Amino acid sequence: VTVLEAVNAFEKVTGQKLNYELGPRRPGDVVAIYANKSKAERLLGWQPKRNIEDIMKTAWAWEVARTKGVTA
Repeated sequence: VTVLEAVNAFEKVTGQKLNYELGPRRPGDVVAIYANKSKAERLLGWQPKRNIEDIMKTAWAWEVARTKGVTA
């Protein structure tokens, strides 16, 4: 999942448009990170249960519940 895919999933789940700008990489930014779940599937029988939208939904629900009644 890219940062932009995470932003898009958050916007879709919350119905809120985020204010962001795309810009060049900063010094020290990682160019790319890759992960492959096939070894965990093969050795452990592990399968992911959630996709990025599911993760954003639960994270957002937690944040809303955590800040309920809190004013800035």
